[in-house]
Amino acid sequence: MHPLRPAVVLLLIGALAGAGSAAAEENGLGKPILDAEDIRIHKIESVCNTYVIVCKQTKRFAIVDPGLKILDLHAAAAAGGHALEAVWITHEHRDHCFGLSKLLKAHPVPTVRHPATKEGQVVKIGSLAWDVLHLPGHSPGSLGFVLKDRVLVAGVVLFENSFGRTDLPTSDEKAFETSLGKLWDLKAGVMVLP
Repeated sequence: MHPLRPAVVLLLIGALAGAGSAAAEENGLGKPILDAEDIRIHKIESVCNTYVIVCKQTKRFAIVDPGLKILDLHAAAAAGGHALEAVWITHEHRDHCFGLSKLLKAHPVPTVRHPATKEGQVVKIGSLAWDVLHLPGHSPGSLGFVLKDRVLVAGVVLFENSFGRTDLPTSDEKAFETSLGKLWDLKAGVMVLP
């Protein structure tokens, strides 16, 4: 397997430690791990990491891998005048989808998931365009999302100083190695959201 480049590992550690700007906490979402001119990202630790990604220009947001308290997260983001645009699922293992049905019942929005979404497609949050990567290995339908040269939503492909499991019944170690190879060419300095 490919070793992780040091620049990617350092940003991965920074993301897990909650590195970000000193912007004020937003209505129960906690301090953002990234707060730039055009984007704000909140990380909520649950059974898996859930992310709220906000396009600051349009005040639209997406929720990635909705966890157990997803309606509370939605309410917190909406309280700031933001509108939910989509839900992204990095892969369909239960722990990454716990709150999906409850969220969609209350707020029917498009869901970005495999196989409906293929590699090479572009998905948007407001005016922010993200490239979709198919990253099988941990599961056949694992997806990643890349905001060019800035942010990678990695799902379970990458963790701090590690990578996802390939010992599950639907895992494929060879496919996982190919998926890691796709990430090898990411520009140094990309923030990884595991």
